[in-house]
Amino acid sequence: MTLNRGVHRHAHVSPRLLAGLAVGALAALVGASAAVAAPIAVDPEPSPSPSATPEPTGTVDDVSAVLDTYGPFVVAGGQSLSANVTLTNDAVDPVPEVAVRLSITDSPIESREALADFFDDPSVAPMRVMKSVAAGTPEVDEDDEPLNTGTLRPSSPTQVRVAASSKDLALPDGTAGVYGVTASFTVGSSTVFINSMAVTWLDADIATLPVTAIATIAGAPSRAASLLAGADVEGVTFAVDPTSLSAAGPRDVLTGRETYLLPATNPDVASLAHAGDTDLIEFALDDARSRIWTPIAERPWLALSAVADQSVASWTNANGAVATLFDDEHATKSPTLDEVDGWVPAVVGVETADDETAPIIVPDAGLSTLVANFRPADPAGPSRIVAESALLAFDGDGTKGVVVSPGLDWNVAGDAPSANLSALMSAPWVTHRSLTEALADPRQGEETIPRVQGAQEDVPVDNITALSARLAGLERLAETLNNPNAILQPDGRTLLGAVSSASRGNEQQQATAYEVAITDVGTTLDSVGIVRSSDINLIATSGEVPITIHNDLAFDSTVTVVMRSTSPNLQVRDRPVITVPAGEEATAMVPVEAVSSANVSLSVWLVNADGDPVSEAQDFTMRVRADWGNAATAVFTGLLVLVLIGGVIRTIRRGRKDTRTGPGKPAEGAKIVDEEEIDD
Repeated sequence: MTLNRGVHRHAHVSPRLLAGLAVGALAALVGASAAVAAPIAVDPEPSPSPSATPEPTGTVDDVSAVLDTYGPFVVAGGQSLSANVTLTNDAVDPVPEVAVRLSITDSPIESREALADFFDDPSVAPMRVMKSVAAGTPEVDEDDEPLNTGTLRPSSPTQVRVAASSKDLALPDGTAGVYGVTASFTVGSSTVFINSMAVTWLDADIATLPVTAIATIAGAPSRAASLLAGADVEGVTFAVDPTSLSAAGPRDVLTGRETYLLPATNPDVASLAHAGDTDLIEFALDDARSRIWTPIAERPWLALSAVADQSVASWTNANGAVATLFDDEHATKSPTLDEVDGWVPAVVGVETADDETAPIIVPDAGLSTLVANFRPADPAGPSRIVAESALLAFDGDGTKGVVVSPGLDWNVAGDAPSANLSALMSAPWVTHRSLTEALADPRQGEETIPRVQGAQEDVPVDNITALSARLAGLERLAETLNNPNAILQPDGRTLLGAVSSASRGNEQQQATAYEVAITDVGTTLDSVGIVRSSDINLIATSGEVPITIHNDLAFDSTVTVVMRSTSPNLQVRDRPVITVPAGEEATAMVPVEAVSSANVSLSVWLVNADGDPVSEAQDFTMRVRADWGNAATAVFTGLLVLVLIGGVIRTIRRGRKDTRTGPGKPAEGAKIVDEEEIDD
């Protein structure tokens, strides 16, 4: 259905649409009032820039005005349209002849492009004044007849409500269409523009519009909490990186919702896919799933990719992703998708090498951008999102839907649901379609999606290979700790930071992040190793070789010392296991046995409990002198034999002397002399 085509001039309006109109009107007015009454809280992290179109405000002759509320965004026969405006007179004296008015386009707006043109410049469309109301103290003419103007007192703000009745609207019965509306004020003959908005006239049945809304939640915990609050709207599907949620953070929003898992730190899936990586994405998924305190960890994972091509779709499918969500925010190459029967498919099926169908989810770029960033603090901003969805419904058949994904750079304020998203999901013609339902019906475009595109924006393949090698080394070293995640998680995320989606296409950022990751993780990998020593002497057939190990980590590390001899003249008898305290050194004794004398080259390194190396090998030379030990033993043995023989001889001589003198007393006058004297 297109606009103002006389759709059943006296057509019946369905009860669902009437109920939706009432709810939508109430929500628009209440939500707008709340937006004015409460100050806007700013998220501590930088938010993306809002729409390039400034939030309008007018000023002339020291009088300024701002729109406070506007609604409802959808109007049917018998309903009115109203706006509240606050005017301020900054002059010293009162300002007379002031009025506020609402104007509407003479004809309905026929397309989304025309609607965008109207919001960029309302003067492109002929308009008529629906309602004009005096501002301030009402004025009268010389006959005391009331005028449609008033006088503003200085300094004090003045609130004015302008309500256009169904009669003032004067829209054709039995039709549906989107109209442009402006709020302005006049001072004498001068007219000052305040704001542009839209209203959807719904006095006929129209096709429903299935909408799949996907909120991606990632980033720092404070940012993730804001995104969760902004997406707390009925019918929204969540894709969440659990590492962005603190254990004590707000997670009630996810209760009972359709949720999917995002890899930790939101890596550049296109770069990983084009490089054929499996290690980095496996770590990112394992890290996300390690958050056992959240049920999200058990959900299927969804890939965010800035490139939609066959290689990415096949790679994500092979690595277990339920689908690939095209990330329009960081896209450098949009997918080429021709319309099928006048409609761009929201889920495109891509045939993989193994004859499977890998779905690529393609959000409606225009609608997604508007939900994310169009005048987030403007009470009239959501009227455009509602109007855009109406234009889609007019051209639909009730079965062809759209996907809306505001992305990670979504402009959310405070901890309240997004007014733009709320307005879209509560539009009377919008039905909520889950992602599971959308994925069940992938469609083919009229042209085949390219096999590879956007590779020039990728992280270099060599960088990804080096990062993957660093990750492998980190995993090996982590196994020497009682808690491997103590170093694996933080350093692994450092590596993932070098393949971040945020730096896609920016060579300088990619190069800087790569150097930081390689350097930082390299320092960790060098934290446990063997202290280089001088050559060692072994002058025996067996002994123990001292190996000093340093541990610069903040955690105890248990390693096995492996020594390899390059010569059969020296054999290594064992691999000692030693725990090196955090920040200290320890010495392990490696038992060896010499076969013969030689100069032997040795290589020593450390391994974890699985036998995987965790340090670089240190090479040194051992001077083995096994025969020196044998000779020394022989000499020592000979000396012992000589001492023994000497002792025996002395004993024998003493025995002979005793035999000659016999027992009894010595003869009188005999002289007793020492044996030493006799010897002399």
